[in-house]
Amino acid sequence: MCQSCEQTNAPVEPSGFTKVTEDAHRLSEAINANPYGPNPADFLSNVLNFELIESTLREGEQFA
Repeated sequence: MCQSCEQTNAPVEPSGFTKVTEDAHRLSEAINANPYGPNPADFLSNVLNFELIESTLREGEQFA
């Protein structure tokens, strides 16, 4: 083929813009695929001690 034909078949990108790969987005989507999944902060939470705290507050209300 002639050289002018090969140049016209090349993809034309607007000047001033750069192409961003979508691989980084796919990786973050795989990590955040399930927002309701296990959270590492759940193991550090105080949810199991709510009953103890609630009963302590109720006993303290008797003396208020």
